[in-house]
Amino acid sequence: MKGRLALAVAVAVSGAFAGCTTGGGTPGATAAAVFRAHPLANAPSPNPITQYLLPDDQNVPEGITAGPDGALWFCDNDTETIGRITTSGSISGFQLASTLRPIGITTGPDQALWFSAGDQIGRITTGGAVSSFATPATASAVGTIVTGPDGALWYGSIGRIGRLTTAGAFSAFAVGKSTGTVQGLTVGPDGALWFTESGTNARGRDDGDRLGRITTAGKVKYFKIPTARPFLQGIASGPDGALWFTEQDANKIGRVTTSGSVSEYTLETSGSGPQAIAAGSDGALWFTFGAGLGRITTQGRISTYSLPGSDNSGAGIAAGQNQAIWFTLPLEDAIDTISTG
Repeated sequence: MKGRLALAVAVAVSGAFAGCTTGGGTPGATAAAVFRAHPLANAPSPNPITQYLLPDDQNVPEGITAGPDGALWFCDNDTETIGRITTSGSISGFQLASTLRPIGITTGPDQALWFSAGDQIGRITTGGAVSSFATPATASAVGTIVTGPDGALWYGSIGRIGRLTTAGAFSAFAVGKSTGTVQGLTVGPDGALWFTESGTNARGRDDGDRLGRITTAGKVKYFKIPTARPFLQGIASGPDGALWFTEQDANKIGRVTTSGSVSEYTLETSGSGPQAIAAGSDGALWFTFGAGLGRITTQGRISTYSLPGSDNSGAGIAAGQNQAIWFTLPLEDAIDTISTG
């Protein structure tokens, strides 16, 4: 069983998966609500992080995003579930078809939630109606997904970046000679999409790390990272007009301007392994790392918040509409939040 140690300020939750019929997989199907957990107590503490445990240790929350309804929506990969948590901590979920194992999620231009699920892209309304689209064999959706500046959905694949219109039309663009995986994808202030890619090339050599930019027309440009083999992960658009990204193996947070100037900031604790990153309402960037949560200002000043337990590696992170940062802990079966107001 995975560790379930909660913070001193943890909000305990209870609940279990209820028996239900499976929804999803066909246009217009409505997914059944499968779990509902509510806070029971909230003990005061100087620790600013609040943790919400999911109903049982089979939950593995991954990607998370702010929904159009003011709640946070997240992917539960192991249970084929799309979850929803309100800013007050009330949790509910929608069971998907067994063929849909969601990883990344974003709010679409149509005010529905869109999610990546291997060889399919799924869509779920805030009311729970699910539909899905089979991806091309050459561009399966392996993780990250965002709404592009052109009103289409863009997602990361292996050696490619895929694009899907809300009408269901796919296209894909090769991103270099590498067979590496597109780990992070975000919309830049310049109207293009910026991405991180990590992995190995076709010959098995560990040189697949790339920081890139792709226009909505598919034109790709790469930017050199000063550190070799950084194992790039998340990327986010910052409030300073630059893009900020994480270097998991290099233990650094990177920054690149739209003209391609790169700078790096090293975390104080070696082996921290920064992963997901998002801009907060406080004008700083927030990121998950192996043992907690970090914050970096646009001037490069880093502060960190430690979490108890041994399985606190965060997977997804997003800014909520309540001036808070929300992030998922897959191995702790939890969703944590911290106020940025």
